[in-house]
Amino acid sequence: MRRRTIIALGAAGLLAGRARAALPDRAVLLAPGPAESPLARLAERLAEALPPLLPSALRLSVSLAGGPDGLAAAVRFAAGAEDASLLLLPGRAAAARLAGDPRARFDGAGWGGVLLRPRRVVLAGRGAAGAPGARLAMEAPESAEALGLLLVEGLQPRLGLPPAAVPQAYAEGAVDALFTTPEGAAALGATVWLALPPPGGAVADTAAPALAAACRAASAALTTEAALCAAALTPADRLAAWRWGAARLAEREAGLLAGAEAMAGFAALWPGEAAEAAWRAMLSARLGPR
Repeated sequence: MRRRTIIALGAAGLLAGRARAALPDRAVLLAPGPAESPLARLAERLAEALPPLLPSALRLSVSLAGGPDGLAAAVRFAAGAEDASLLLLPGRAAAARLAGDPRARFDGAGWGGVLLRPRRVVLAGRGAAGAPGARLAMEAPESAEALGLLLVEGLQPRLGLPPAAVPQAYAEGAVDALFTTPEGAAALGATVWLALPPPGGAVADTAAPALAAACRAASAALTTEAALCAAALTPADRLAAWRWGAARLAEREAGLLAGAEAMAGFAALWPGEAAEAAWRAMLSARLGPR
């Protein structure tokens, strides 16, 4: 990983001279609200930490839009609202797009991945995987947690559980399986059935390439706390400058991915129309009118 980051830094460095002239004096980072939420605090941290690492001086301000699901912010970003140069996108917003949520009126395939904040995620439950009728905690039909229905045979969806309510639901026996962190599984006494790969990694063993790509996208959504991306049609030298600063930031702060890892993980979130159709067909077959 370090070698690929160094390579990405070197490639960005070749463009640093041109990027110095291409960067504006100020830029806007659009992020999900509300104020004081984890994503809003992360956006403020990035707005403070990133500019000093860029090829030229720049003031980066934060503008908040919508709620923590990130859908309103993504829609505004796609429409060019507030002349935002960057967007902080939670993985769950990309999952909503994958599932065909009508609120997800955006396509991030044209955006440029700059930085990822990943998280370790496991699928865990009671005893051995595959108990008949085991219930998987899911917030909604369009949630990326539907991936568990493909990874473990026999799981049944238990809808209507927001993430904050899942640990208690598991402790009370209302659900038998959940996606959580390794630490969360240990705290609940749940058995880790499998660990998801980093964003962009292969997940499900399926003969259908479109469904395999959809599974990678759902897994990337679950394992991406947030992705920092640049607007569509951002000039190449300006995008290189953002990536240059992001790579330097990732070198200084643990828990961030930049360079090739960030670009691959971000690209996995947008698998294309065939994969989206395969995922939605799977959801329709497993969840029916729900």
